Amino acid sequence: MIVRIDGTNQATDTLQQCIRDAMETHGKSAALHVRTSLAMTPEELSRLFNSLETDFGYEGGNTPRRQLSGAVVSATELPPEFPISAHNELSYGRTWPTRVYFGCENPPNSGGETYLVSGESLLSQLPKAIRLAFVEKNLVYMRTLHSGHGLGRSWQETYQTENANELSARLRSEGSDFSWHEDYLTVRQKGPAVLDDPTKNGSVWFNQAEQWHPSSLPLDVHEVLLETLGDERKFPQYAEFGDGTEIPNEWLEEIRSLALSLAEPVQWSAGDLLIFDNRVHLHGRYAFTGQRRVHAALAV
Repeated sequence: MIVRIDGTNQATDTLQQCIRDAMETHGKSAALHVRTSLAMTPEELSRLFNSLETDFGYEGGNTPRRQLSGAVVSATELPPEFPISAHNELSYGRTWPTRVYFGCENPPNSGGETYLVSGESLLSQLPKAIRLAFVEKNLVYMRTLHSGHGLGRSWQETYQTENANELSARLRSEGSDFSWHEDYLTVRQKGPAVLDDPTKNGSVWFNQAEQWHPSSLPLDVHEVLLETLGDERKFPQYAEFGDGTEIPNEWLEEIRSLALSLAEPVQWSAGDLLIFDNRVHLHGRYAFTGQRRVHAALAV
């Protein structure tokens, strides 16, 4: 459930206290939709975020983003006609941000709502066979990252470094399996499918298996990649169960459908701020028209 807060006509310093009070009242894992009178430019969101949080950063992220101001990045650079399915931010990594901040500088003409999904509800409402398979097997995320020319993202862009030796040391410290090739890098990272709920007893759905799986791709894109690369495991990203078995396509479709049925959308207005716990809420975005400018920051 999203808590709606009226923070209009409040200066930045009093808005900061308003957010702290809301977190104290509703808990730090609550989702807060705060209506403000701020312009919510990247610089303004950065100042507000820095007064409340510590920056997690986006090193190792798989989606295109632009660095805007300090801790603030673009929410995504994916085209507006493509919806973004429900996911937990950076859940394919060794570590992940605790909270996500979204600030709206300019709302879209239509669509473009950010929506949240309860990880507890998603997990509990999945069919037992699907739920148990994910809980028992966990996941492996696989990346194929080119060295500057190729399909998908480069390892330099993804990990924000030009130094292969430094990246090798980092991947080794994170427990990733990786292999350097003439013009690309492959990385395998084990990850959980669920987490212990930080707010109470129980577990929550926590992963990006559905997004990383080839079944999430538009059919024409999938066909081109398969014709070019010959094997889904060579796609820029791929997900499978932790024991090396494939995740059935029909299970992933069931997960997508259930997540959408549980979605709680946020209709953006200029100046709006959305704060939520990344561990207990998945988030996604509907397709949109117009010049949508929503910025993001990730908290430790």
